[in-house]
Amino acid sequence: MSIKTQKIIRFIPIVNLITLVFLCIKYLSKPLKDTNFFKVMFIMAGIVIGVNIPRMILVLTFENMILNNITYCISLYATTLGLSWVAVAEQEKMENA
Repeated sequence: MSIKTQKIIRFIPIVNLITLVFLCIKYLSKPLKDTNFFKVMFIMAGIVIGVNIPRMILVLTFENMILNNITYCISLYATTLGLSWVAVAEQEKMENA
């Protein structure tokens, strides 16, 4: 799948996780340093933590089920969008290098 197509797919919720699969395939096909891979994984972990910690604080502070569901949907979209954004950016760096 081309980078241009992945840039479009990254805005579609849940489907944008496919970009992570293509990032892993790209890493397996090219012999690169492991430090690049771990750096990207730490950035992705930071996105997951950075989006979900505020959501958890809101859920624990306000025990409203509607608010919990809304924050879950927003955090799910923001997390998958952030992960796919990093995956596509890393693939572009790998192609340009």
